[in-house]
Amino acid sequence: MHAWVKKHRIEAVMSNWGSISTILEQHPDPTHPVGFVSLCRELKAPQIAGIVPNLDLVGQRAVALLGSIINAPADLNSSTPLTSYVEGTWHDGPSIQPQN
Repeated sequence: MHAWVKKHRIEAVMSNWGSISTILEQHPDPTHPVGFVSLCRELKAPQIAGIVPNLDLVGQRAVALLGSIINAPADLNSSTPLTSYVEGTWHDGPSIQPQN
């Protein structure tokens, strides 16, 4: 990963894999710092900037959507996929620093 970061001059990585931040921290390059933002940040990780998802509400919405499919008439064919949006909460952290 470090070779990829250097080759492509990556400034920041956004990922839902928490292990990415660990990999980036293993061999820091002070001449080329790389920020990290978690798309699925845990509350117990204040050192990481990112979005804390509302997983309870995601589960509730998923069950409601599945319930609507089960209870739908058999002849109902919709080409529009069922979607739901559940907003997460942004948390600042030192893993990403604003650029001046």
